[in-house]
Amino acid sequence: MGQPESPAAPAAPLGGGRRAPTPRRMIGRGALCRCPRCGAKGVFTSWFRLRPRCPGCGLLFVREEGFWLGGYVINMAAGEAGILVLLAVLIGMLANGGISNPLPFVVIGILLATIGPVLTFPPSRTVWVAIYLLMQPLAEDEVVEARAAVALAAIEEQPVATGSGSRWRGRAGRSR
Repeated sequence: MGQPESPAAPAAPLGGGRRAPTPRRMIGRGALCRCPRCGAKGVFTSWFRLRPRCPGCGLLFVREEGFWLGGYVINMAAGEAGILVLLAVLIGMLANGGISNPLPFVVIGILLATIGPVLTFPPSRTVWVAIYLLMQPLAEDEVVEARAAVALAAIEEQPVATGSGSRWRGRAGRSR
């Protein structure tokens, strides 16, 4: 008798004999603004614009309508965490009598509240894609579609991210 199998499904292969990355690696890639699935660079065309597909593996980034709500929550949480740390430092200094003028903290807080979300916007999107892929791994038809998009782009000598190929279909088979 062998040991019982793990209830978790095996990681979906990426092609070329490679296995899917670990959750830690996927989140790390997302934090570095790379594709969580393959680690490719260049997933953003500008600071605020994510390509439709990964240039390396063809992963479709926009999964469904309302998909980016999770990214917005991550972005907001990062901004709130920065302000919370600043507030904790201010309270600690006030409690110990180490500060007489809280104005620098107010200015830093305003800067964190306004510039912070802009700075964390790109990684919040790619981290959200990583979290989503961890919660709902790609179906086999999505893997095939991503590979087809990469192959088609290579044949046409175009970037993968031009949106070639069909749109992602939901689990129930609905079109977007």
